[in-house]
Amino acid sequence: MDLSISHKFEYAEPLSVEIERGQRGGYGWTIKLHGQKSGEVVDVIAKTDQKLKELFLPKVEEVKGEDKGMEHTD
Repeated sequence: MDLSISHKFEYAEPLSVEIERGQRGGYGWTIKLHGQKSGEVVDVIAKTDQKLKELFLPKVEEVKGEDKGMEHTD
């Protein structure tokens, strides 16, 4: 007797993003994606991460402009 069992997992929401705002106003996130092809999954995660960076992380010029007298010296 030959027994074969297979199951395809289906997710209601294949992509989920959790965004947290820290005590100092910075943002961090977790991206979860379920998919069959690793190359496609990595591509979607990279694009999602880039978009989140554009939306939530300050530009370098903005950070420099907000310097509150703390000077870094090497």
